[in-house]
Amino acid sequence: ATNHVHFKCQFYDRRRVCVQHQSLDERSQTHFEDIYTIRIHEPTLRELMLIQSLYACGNVGELSALVRSQPSPELFFKVFLELDQKSLLSFLAFDRRSIEFMLSDRSQRFIDPAFPVFFKNCDGRSAIDTALDLNQIRSVNMMIDYICKYQNSAVYAHLFRFNLVDLLRKQVTCAPLFRSQVFRREVAYFEWPSLSVSTRECFAPFNKSVFELRYEYPEVFPELHALD
Repeated sequence: ATNHVHFKCQFYDRRRVCVQHQSLDERSQTHFEDIYTIRIHEPTLRELMLIQSLYACGNVGELSALVRSQPSPELFFKVFLELDQKSLLSFLAFDRRSIEFMLSDRSQRFIDPAFPVFFKNCDGRSAIDTALDLNQIRSVNMMIDYICKYQNSAVYAHLFRFNLVDLLRKQVTCAPLFRSQVFRREVAYFEWPSLSVSTRECFAPFNKSVFELRYEYPEVFPELHALD
């Protein structure tokens, strides 16, 4: 199984970066599963001027005031090639007041649910990692609440693959995350038995990608596999 990144550029104003998972079934047929898609935007002159103004702010207070003075937070969710395929939210993750403005319930009408707000950037980090490194615990809590509410899928478990220990160590509120579907994925695959001699719940550690779980039944539950 492998992951693929496709860059769709048939339409200049509708560019996409799509992450897909490729796998083979029991008949050796190839299947592609969409993981998530990022839309690439073309910045307008006004947006470029605002981005420049953000960098020209003398302190965090000025930056927060500028962010919250915008009529809508739509700009901060857009992904630009000029920003190294990141959104402004990733750059503003250090400021709690800006994050609070962007992730408020009133901002949801400006967010396209087809595209995630939180994802790993080209450097392998997300806005969560930036806020966590700067001990912005309230910002991290707001981000986790948003993910549990609007990105509640095992697709986004990769956001917490390397920072979960730090989240717990810094006393981030992780209960909503553990109750969500982010760390849960139903497996419907021929290598996992539909009927088992054991009906009890079993827990086992698994540190690989959630998309590799379908192939790992003998390794994750060796005793049950031997019984089956």
